[in-house]
Amino acid sequence: MSPTSDFLLIIIAILPLVSSFFLPRHEIKNKVHFLAARDEVPDDAFEESGENALGDEYLGNLNLDISKLVDNVVPAGAGLTGTENSEQPLNQMSYFYLRDRLSLGESDLWRLTWLGGGVLGLTVGKLGQKLDWFVNVLSFEEEELKKMVKVQPSVLQLSETNLEQTVKLLHDRLGVTTKESLKKMILSYPSILCYSAKNLNAKVDFFEEVGMKRERILENPQLMTMSVEGDLWEEEGRGGIPGSLQDKAAWLRLTLDLDDVDLSQIVTQNPRILLYSLPDNIIPKVELLDEISEGHADIIILKYPLYLDYSLEGISDLVSFLKERVKLANREVAKVLIKRPTLVSNGLEKMEEVVNYFNVEHKLPMDSVKKILVQNPVIFSLAISTLREKMCVLSRRFGEDAAKSIVVGCPNVVNLGDANVQQKLDVLTNFFGTDDEVKNVLMRQPTLLAYAAERLKGRLNILDGLDMVDKIAWTISLTEEKWDAWYVQQSNE
Repeated sequence: MSPTSDFLLIIIAILPLVSSFFLPRHEIKNKVHFLAARDEVPDDAFEESGENALGDEYLGNLNLDISKLVDNVVPAGAGLTGTENSEQPLNQMSYFYLRDRLSLGESDLWRLTWLGGGVLGLTVGKLGQKLDWFVNVLSFEEEELKKMVKVQPSVLQLSETNLEQTVKLLHDRLGVTTKESLKKMILSYPSILCYSAKNLNAKVDFFEEVGMKRERILENPQLMTMSVEGDLWEEEGRGGIPGSLQDKAAWLRLTLDLDDVDLSQIVTQNPRILLYSLPDNIIPKVELLDEISEGHADIIILKYPLYLDYSLEGISDLVSFLKERVKLANREVAKVLIKRPTLVSNGLEKMEEVVNYFNVEHKLPMDSVKKILVQNPVIFSLAISTLREKMCVLSRRFGEDAAKSIVVGCPNVVNLGDANVQQKLDVLTNFFGTDDEVKNVLMRQPTLLAYAAERLKGRLNILDGLDMVDKIAWTISLTEEKWDAWYVQQSNE
């Protein structure tokens, strides 16, 4: 490599460092590349982004100047070509050491010098010691080291003591007990290592307060990168709406009228809710759900917290399908979503197949299809093969027309297993004698098939003793208490 080439590489290495001094105040606060190791900086120097967030007060303490920057990148006496006569060859310079050990490309090095330029102020010995710590303690492979440094170069500014304290905290507070689980967390979100113990403890305290189990945190380690307390988010017409973990929890409590148990249920079933932007994600979705469910967004989210994982567009498309294809009124849309909030996960193509099965294949009018789907939206989730099997069982016994009438009158029958349906049909056949008689009964009262066989058999026998079998249509729905009262009354007359 020529001296000119080496010199250009060195200029590339120090350019971001030098340019930091000409950034605006707020950019310096976020981008400054300090030379000190992590244990030489106050605990709160690293903030929520995991990047260097030193204020102006720390800049003065570092006493940086251009000559010092150059001296740290190119130590005095170091030859540009790395020849025998050089006091310090290129492989003893941090920039080239990281390039060669981690096989970093040009774009990787640009990112490192821009986001973690302070790393270049460390000696090669110090860098090697820190990289070896990850290898020896956490069994990192070289490729994993490369991935971590590319994403979060500032981890190399942390002292081994600091790293060990953070690992111990993750073990004690989150139950991270194996190298593999710890390595997985760090590789996914290496910025976790850059937070102070106070910061990490505050986050774990919050999750414990809202009743989230450790396992859910470990499954979603990004939660540990969120701010417990944050600045107000403001937009004209909304006022100040906070966006920290505490603020999201408070907003959900207030808006959905949640108690501690409700909130714990929601964030435990769907921890990702706490990762979403309050103004850009959570609020618009809750507002839309509240509108389409006629004020019952709380019921839908409690039943199915994963609802908030779906896009506004996806939710809107579902509502449009129900209104335009199934011809549901607003009240019916609300009823369907409250009954079956998981409907949003089905996909419109699957739902279209179900509508076509009844409307096209069986030639049922849309009013009948709508009745089936409003009373039993679970049908949207059933495979077409399952629907065909249920219809075949009834058709073989009573004919296709009667089968369709029974399903329209009692849509829940398609949710039942074949053995369950057969058991009830046997009870009715044993009592009424023939399939034709059973068919006549079911055409008048198809909902008889929705009740347990034992209940059906018991009440038919009692009504037969009273010579009131014709009353089965409405007495089958009575609760045990009301049935007993009615039976006593009839017995005394």
